[in-house]
Amino acid sequence: MNQIFGNSNNQNNQNNQRNAGNQNNINNRNQMNQNWNNMNNQGNGYWNGQGYENPNQSSSYEMQNQSGYNSYQDYNQGYNQYNGYQNYNQNSSYGNGYQNNVQYNGQQVKEKKQKKARKQSYSSYNMDANYKKTDIVKIIKVFAIMLIIIGIGMIAKSVYALSTNTSKQKDNVEVLTDKMGKEVTITVNTNYPIKQFSYKWNSGEESTVQGDGTVSISKTIDIPNGNNVLKITVTDYYGNKTDYMKQYIYESTDTEKPTIEIAKVGNKLKITATDNNKMKYLTYAWNDGEEQRIDAANDGDKEISTEIDVDKGENKLYVTAVDGEDNRQTRTETIKAALKPTFTIETEGNNVIIDAKDEVGVKKISITIDGQEYSQEVDDSTIAAGKATEIKGSMPMQSGNHTIKVVVTNSSGVEAEKEMSVSI
Repeated sequence: MNQIFGNSNNQNNQNNQRNAGNQNNINNRNQMNQNWNNMNNQGNGYWNGQGYENPNQSSSYEMQNQSGYNSYQDYNQGYNQYNGYQNYNQNSSYGNGYQNNVQYNGQQVKEKKQKKARKQSYSSYNMDANYKKTDIVKIIKVFAIMLIIIGIGMIAKSVYALSTNTSKQKDNVEVLTDKMGKEVTITVNTNYPIKQFSYKWNSGEESTVQGDGTVSISKTIDIPNGNNVLKITVTDYYGNKTDYMKQYIYESTDTEKPTIEIAKVGNKLKITATDNNKMKYLTYAWNDGEEQRIDAANDGDKEISTEIDVDKGENKLYVTAVDGEDNRQTRTETIKAALKPTFTIETEGNNVIIDAKDEVGVKKISITIDGQEYSQEVDDSTIAAGKATEIKGSMPMQSGNHTIKVVVTNSSGVEAEKEMSVSI
């Protein structure tokens, strides 16, 4: 393109020279046409009259006409040549325009290429935008999946932490052991209901004691002869296991435990503990009340006994007897204590009248006057028929002052007594 643009000036100069020459030719042709027109006018004149009448003149006309014709041919040739020059000039001008058109078309081509490039760039941008959009969607999906995984991990971690934290929580467990002769009492105390505890001697068989929803469990077991290790495993409320160990040495020829007897005596209970060698002490307690201890009166006594009052209603009595070698025996009894009967004493004339009542039935009425006892019993059939809930009796007396003692016994063996002075 630079070569074409570089030669355009030389071609314009050449075109200018050709135009100048053409202009001269045009002027010559115009002169020739003028002459031809003049000649033609003259010829017309000859033809229209003069030339026709004079053949010689007509021949001259033909000659002139021939000459004019030739001139016309020359004119046409020159005109055609002129047209060729004009076309050439036009083409030359067109060449300049062509160069401009080339520049214009080049510019258009360039713009088209730029437009195409922009279109391609736009398409690339759209593709890139779509690609980026796809990438963003992929990133969002990956990010969402990561969040889900993290959430699951956090949930799993929370559940694990919760279960781990629960298992790490521990109850305050207290284990006490109390040795008595050939026995040891294991007591486990906790703040929350204990699940269970197990124990075994040395490598022997393991035994388990269930908690049963309580916070305190006791178990008394025998100690084998010799040197022994007691192994205890406590499982607390949270499932934690704690081990305890303690050594016990027991060597004794007295392995027999004392015996315990409980009997009713009137309105009281009599407790008797006996051992084949010697007794050390006994204890008793009603329900969850305070424990009472009674020691042997003398060293070497083989028996300890005591009488205790019976509370009305149903009660549990716990008794423990310990001999000289610390061998221990325990016993638990449920005692149903009947209400004591009630009665009144009145004098009527020389008679003493007694009115005794009991919700179960009056079994016996005993009256002692000045040391002399008189009694009356009620048969069991009367009591069973419910006819002994109230019994009245009278006793004649001599005039004077007397001391009277009345004892009423119900069908349960519970007694009520009263002593008073009367004057007749």
